[in-house]
Amino acid sequence: MRILYGIQGTGHGHISRAREILPLLSNNAEVDVLLSGYNCKMSLENVRVMKKRGISLAYSNTGRVSLMKTIRNLKPITFLNDVKQLQPHSYDMVISDFEPVSAWAAYRAGVPSLALSHQASFISEFSPRPDRRSIFAEQVLKNFAPCKSALGFHFRRYDSFVEPPIIRSEILNLNPEPGNHVTVYLPAFHHEKLIPHLKKVKSAEWHIFSPSCSRNLEDTNILVNPVNNAGFLNSLETCGEFLQVAALKLVPRQCI
Repeated sequence: MRILYGIQGTGHGHISRAREILPLLSNNAEVDVLLSGYNCKMSLENVRVMKKRGISLAYSNTGRVSLMKTIRNLKPITFLNDVKQLQPHSYDMVISDFEPVSAWAAYRAGVPSLALSHQASFISEFSPRPDRRSIFAEQVLKNFAPCKSALGFHFRRYDSFVEPPIIRSEILNLNPEPGNHVTVYLPAFHHEKLIPHLKKVKSAEWHIFSPSCSRNLEDTNILVNPVNNAGFLNSLETCGEFLQVAALKLVPRQCI
């Protein structure tokens, strides 16, 4: 059996999930990997991948999806050419973790396809939404990477096709040694927006992992790191007994 596994490179959660799923798929099938996203900051070590520009959602510095930035960075002709050049008929199945090139290629060719992502859980009306729904967000979730079948991941089983999140074995195998820092990963927020709020809590050190950072930066009790898997795991293993989402509570509501 041949499988094409498409991975969205934006946000890094898709790549993290692939680290766990790929070995399982490879034990039972021949798997080719397609990675897309022009703002991807991580890679899959020791895995051969096809890279496409794809479509990435752009964020403002305050954590919101920026419609204007997203539109400005679109290259529709490149995207359409990538979809046309892909040959999904050579695969028995296409799996898309919110990756649009593989999903649309399979959709056009009538090849069996499976959405395997957190976003897929929102196909269900039972998955929670904000009181004020965003028409733009709903259309993105529905049409960004359409597949014939879906397996979604969420924090609760809101529907029959929704499963709990996948936790990487690298996380499960950590040996925690609590220190005095808090590990922060809020990639949609620019670290310069987070620093003024985190500095107010002087009793803790803060390790921020930011896709907007290319080298380590220090500011009083804050260390800003580029996104990298090994560094993040080490920070997580030695962080204090705090919730890692604690930083979110310090960010003004107008920034969220």
